[in-house]
Amino acid sequence: AARSEEDNEPEAAEPATEPVPESED
Repeated sequence: AARSEEDNEPEAAEPATEPVPESED
């Protein structure tokens, strides 16, 4: 996540594992 933050994709803000939709939650 540290490299993505410096790249262009802030994985810290979103789950890097699997983005589960709120509808399913």
